[in-house]
Amino acid sequence: MNQRSRGRRAYGAGAPAILLLLALVAAPLVVADPPETEPLPGGSLDPRTIPRYVEPLVVPPAMPRSGTPTVKGRKIDYCEIAVKRLRRYVLPKTWSAAINVGPTTVWSCASAKDQRPAAEGGTLNYPAFTIEASYKRPVRVKWINGLVDASGNYPPHLLPVDQTLHWANPGAGDTDDHGMVTEPCRGPVPIVTHVHGAHTTEDSDGYPEAWYLPAAEKRLGVTWQPGTAVFQHPNDQAAATLWYHDHPLGMTRLNVYAGPARFYLLRGGPDDAAAGTLPGPAPQRGDAAGIEYREIPVAIQDRSFNADGSLSYPDNGAFSEGLNPAGRGPKQFPDAGVPNIPFIPSIVPGGQHMSDISPVWNPELFGNTMVVNGRTWPYLRVEQQRYRLRFLNGTQARFLILKGESYMPLWQIGAEGGFLPNPVRLTELLLGPAERADVVIDFTNVPAGTSLVLRNLGPDEPFGGGEISETFDPAGPGTTHAMNWMDPVSETVKRGQVEQWAFRSFTADAHPVHVHLVQFRVVSREVVDRESSPHADMGVGAVLQPESWEVGNKDTVIACPGEIRRIKGRLDIAGLFVWHCHIIEHQDNETMRPYQVAK
Repeated sequence: MNQRSRGRRAYGAGAPAILLLLALVAAPLVVADPPETEPLPGGSLDPRTIPRYVEPLVVPPAMPRSGTPTVKGRKIDYCEIAVKRLRRYVLPKTWSAAINVGPTTVWSCASAKDQRPAAEGGTLNYPAFTIEASYKRPVRVKWINGLVDASGNYPPHLLPVDQTLHWANPGAGDTDDHGMVTEPCRGPVPIVTHVHGAHTTEDSDGYPEAWYLPAAEKRLGVTWQPGTAVFQHPNDQAAATLWYHDHPLGMTRLNVYAGPARFYLLRGGPDDAAAGTLPGPAPQRGDAAGIEYREIPVAIQDRSFNADGSLSYPDNGAFSEGLNPAGRGPKQFPDAGVPNIPFIPSIVPGGQHMSDISPVWNPELFGNTMVVNGRTWPYLRVEQQRYRLRFLNGTQARFLILKGESYMPLWQIGAEGGFLPNPVRLTELLLGPAERADVVIDFTNVPAGTSLVLRNLGPDEPFGGGEISETFDPAGPGTTHAMNWMDPVSETVKRGQVEQWAFRSFTADAHPVHVHLVQFRVVSREVVDRESSPHADMGVGAVLQPESWEVGNKDTVIACPGEIRRIKGRLDIAGLFVWHCHIIEHQDNETMRPYQVAK
C-alpha cells in the first residue's frame, strides 16, 4: 500500500462480539439484549437496535449440476453459475417489516438452469449454494456475469468504486489502469471468480486481470461466450474446505462485500476420513426439505447497514481516520475535523508531485454487525450429538478469535488444505481473514434446553498478534511494500521445485498471506524486531515452531509484525499466479504480486 496507514482513533478494542447462539433442542428462543458498548462507526443503522437470535442459521444447499459430460473419456461435473443481484432479508425479517426496513440488495450466485430466488424454489440465494466436488473428478464451471437489470442495462456497483486505484477499469480499453476520476464508477461491473485453495491451471485460477464484463468478450487473448468465463478444476488434491469468491484487480473488497463468496467442498480420496467417522449428514444435491444436518459450513462476515437495510461501505478516505471529508455534509463524525492530507489529484504541498493517496479507498473495513451464513446474529438448534462445523473467516480485515462456553471445547480436525495429523483441543480458535478451520463440537452431554453462545474475542481493529488488549501504533508511510502490482515479476520458480518463502510484516499489523496454486506447510516464525513482535519476550533470533493447528496443509498464513514467517511447498503447474495479503482492502491497493512458475 502506498497509502498512509490507517489511524486507530475511530476504533477501539470493543466488547466481545457474539456471533452465533447454539440452542439445544427444547431450548426457548433467546433474544440477546443490545450491548451497552458504543458500536463501531459505519452506516446509519445502529447495530444495538438489531434483535439477535431471532432467525435460524441458513445451511446452504448444494449447487445443482448443469450436466455430467464425458470429456476425454472421463465424466466431469459441469455447472453454469450466474452472479446476480437480489433483494434478501439479511437483517431479521419480522423486525425489519415492523419498522419499515426493506430487504438488503446483495449479489449472489445461482445455477443458470434456475435463477429464481430460493424462496420461489430456485437457486438464487444469499448465501450462495455450496459447490460439492469429488476427488479427481473435474468440475467445469461456466461463470456468467449476470449483473444486468431487467432491461439488459448495466447498473452501477452497489458500493463506491475508487477509480484512482490500479483496478479493473472498464473505461481503460483492454488494459487495467489507474484513473484520475475521483467520482465513483457508474458501471458496468467486472468480475472474475477465484476458487481459494484450488490446485488448478493459470487460466482457471481467477487471475486479477482476467476480469470480464456482462455481455463482453473475454480478456487476455481468450474468447468465450460474451459475459462468461469457463474454468476447470481437476480436484487432484486432498479433501478440503475451499471457497469461491470474486477476485478482480482493485475491486475484490467491494465485490466480496456485495456478496458472491461461498464454499467449495472437496470430498473423497486417500486423505479423506472414512465414511461414518465424522458427524453428518452434509447437504447434498437433490436433498428433500427437513433434513437435520450435522455437518454445516459456517461463513462469518462483518457488515454495516443503513437505516433502509442497504449495505453501508465508506465512500471517502477520511472515514478510516475518524474524520470528515472536506466540503461535504452532514458530518460522519460530528465532533471531528477534516484530514490534513492531499488526495489524488491534489499536488503535495511544497512539491511538484501529485499525491498518491486515493480519495475513496480505506485501508481496512470493520463492519459493526456480524453476519453468519447471510444473516445477522442467527441461532442454530442442535441435538445431543456431535456436529462438524467448517468455519470460514470471510471478513474484510477482521481477525476472529472464536470461543465457546468453558465446558465446550473446540476440536479442530482440519485447516485450509485438509485434515490435521491429529485433532487439536482448543478453548479458542484464531482465524485470520480467508483462513478456515474444520471443527467438531460434542453436545452429547449438554442438557437439553441449554443455550450456548459462540463469541468472537478478536479486536475491532487491526490485529498484531499476542493478547487482545494490546494496542499498536500506526505504521509509517512507505513501509508496507517495495514493489507495485505493475512492476515486473520478481519471483520465478521452476515447475516441480519445492520452494521455501519468507514473509515479514513491516507494519504494526498482522497480515494473512495467501499464495495461489499451492497448499503449503508452515515451517517456522522468527523474531526479528523486539519492538513489534508479539513474542518479543523470547528475544531477537528466537525461532518458533508452527502452532498445533498450523501443522497441516494451508493456503493462508498469518505473518505477525516483527517476525519472519516461513513456508514451503511444491509449485507444480506452470503459469502466472499471484500471492497477496488477504485483508482485501490491502490486496486492492498494491499488496499483491504476480509470480511465475516456469516450465
